[in-house]
Amino acid sequence: MSQLNPQQIADLLKQQGFPQDKIPTMTAIAMAESGGRTQAFNPEGLDKSYGLFQVNMHGGLGPARMKQFGLQKESQLFDPTTNVKAAKQILGSQGLGAWSVYKSGKYKEFLPQAQQAAQATQATPQQPQQQPQDVAAVPGGRTFILFGGVQPQVDPKENLDRFILKTILNPDTPKIDAGLNSLALLTKAFGLDQAPQY
Repeated sequence: MSQLNPQQIADLLKQQGFPQDKIPTMTAIAMAESGGRTQAFNPEGLDKSYGLFQVNMHGGLGPARMKQFGLQKESQLFDPTTNVKAAKQILGSQGLGAWSVYKSGKYKEFLPQAQQAAQATQATPQQPQQQPQDVAAVPGGRTFILFGGVQPQVDPKENLDRFILKTILNPDTPKIDAGLNSLALLTKAFGLDQAPQY
C-alpha cells in the first residue's frame, strides 16, 4: 500500500494548482483523513470513502460525483492525483468544512509538519511537465534542448544557425502551428539572406 509523507502530499497539491495558503491545511487534512495512505478505504456507516482525502461516494453522492470527477469507476480515487483533483473540486464547492477532521480540529495535530512541507514547496520551483529527451552542447558554449525525439545529424562544415533553422523547418520535426510565417520569421531572426534549401 502506497503511503505519502506530508512533503509528497504538499508537492502534489502544488502540482494540481491549490492556492499556496491552502496547502498546509489541506496537507494536514489528508494526513488526518488517511495517514497519507493512497489506498485508504472506509465503508462504515454513511461513509464509502476513498484515498488520501477520503472522498465519500456513499449513496446518492456516488453517481453525481462519478460524473463530476469524470470517473469510470470509484476505485480510480485510489490514484493520488485523481483523489487530489476531486478534493480540489470539493474544496471549491464546499470549503474546508467538507472534511470532518477540519470541523473536529483533528487536522491540527498534523499542521506543524504540513506547514513545514508547504514552505518547502514554495522554495522548490515546479518541474516542467515535459522533460527534454536530449541536450546537445555545441562549440561556442551554446546549448540546445531537443524535444520529441529529434535526432539531427550535424555537418561540422555547416553554419550552426543555418543548421538549426533547417532542423526547425524540416517537415519531420514536431511543430505547433501558431499561424505565423515561420520560414520568413526564422530566416530574419537568424539574419540569413534566404531560407535554407534541403
